[in-house]
Formats: sequence, C-alpha cells, structure tokens
Amino acid sequence: MSNKIIGFLEYYLPFINWLIIIFVFSHIPQLQSPLPGTYGYLFRKTAHFIEYFILSYLNYRLLTKYHKLNLNLSLIITFIFCSAYAVADEYHQTFIYGRNSSLWDVLIDTLGISTFIFGIFLYKSLKRNKKSRV
Repeated sequence: MSNKIIGFLEYYLPFINWLIIIFVFSHIPQLQSPLPGTYGYLFRKTAHFIEYFILSYLNYRLLTKYHKLNLNLSLIITFIFCSAYAVADEYHQTFIYGRNSSLWDVLIDTLGISTFIFGIFLYKSLKRNKKSRV
C-alpha cells in the first residue's frame, strides 16, 4: 500500500469521520439527552465541548503529522476551521425539525477548541523547559 493511502487512512479518515459524526448528530430531529432536567442540559453542553475538543485534536494531528505544518500555523488553522465548522453546524440545525441554532453552543464548542489549543501550548512549553534544564 502506498504512503499516500496509508496517510489518508491514518490521518484524513478519522478527521472526516468525526466531521460526519458531528453532522449526523446535528441532523437528528428533536435530539434529547437521556438524562432529566439540569443533568440533561449539562450532558448536552459537555458533549459539545468534548466533540469539538476531539475535532481540534484530529485536525491538529492531520496538519502537523500528515501535512508537516509548523505548530503555530497548525493551531491557527485548527482554531479557524473548527470554529467555522461549529458555526456551520449550528446554522445547519436551523433546518432540522425540533432543533435550533444557539450562540451559546458555538461558544461552548469554541471553548473545547481553545482548551485543546491551550493544552498543546502548555505541553510544548513544558517540554521545551524540560529540555533546556538538561
């Protein structure tokens, strides 16, 4: 198998699949949490945070490992793309019966993206500091 196919399967396929998963969940009419009341609300908002944290990771991984972009450019593209996808996803929900668009959800999605990016900066910074001490 060629390196292009292996690279696609390893980096693009998980990323594209995750985009599809987000789209499919957004396309379910009147999607409800299995939990009642406040627990259901917290469950849904946590799901938003986690799904965009994972999307950010998959996008960053694709850009740094497959396309070999540098750290800063990868993180900038990751933030822009994932945030735009969050906005598009909320807009998409306006066309689905029983669903609506929410700026609050976009902010939670963006918080998941930003948390991932902050985590990468922190990890890389600690790694650099550890090397400079040795």
